[in-house]
Amino acid sequence: ALPIYKWDHLDEEHRRRVRLEVQRKLSFVEDVEPLFVSAKYGGGLGAIMPAIRAAYDSAMVSMPTPELNLVLHEATTSVAPPIVGSRRVKLKYAHQGGKNPPLVVIHGSLMGKIPDSYLRYLSKRIRRHFRLAGTPVKIALKGGQNPYHRKKRIK
Repeated sequence: ALPIYKWDHLDEEHRRRVRLEVQRKLSFVEDVEPLFVSAKYGGGLGAIMPAIRAAYDSAMVSMPTPELNLVLHEATTSVAPPIVGSRRVKLKYAHQGGKNPPLVVIHGSLMGKIPDSYLRYLSKRIRRHFRLAGTPVKIALKGGQNPYHRKKRIK
């Protein structure tokens, strides 16, 4: 939740314009609901504690590994990972790596080549599936190391 103060000093037309301006300027911040409050008259204060509770619950959520893997599978089926050179990035499995904010560890190949836009897409899918509000989802990428990458080739 994003509290907007000094709300009580505005007439109805100005309030409408402020709402539109807040939506326009903060469109990049997903799942954050502005709370319009007046400390002087107590207007809107009742919504602050439920918003704090929802953000805390979202930050401390437990994400079961099978459910995360289902979300990952659905996301990659819907929008395939990018192709790097002649190879496609492969996302194999995911698990929760921490809380507050939730950390999801994704294992796969060519992980260093995933663009930020695709990571934002995965984060958004995870947030939607688990109905998270007021907290980001961090994603850590783990790539497998080829055990033969330093071996000399025998001809």
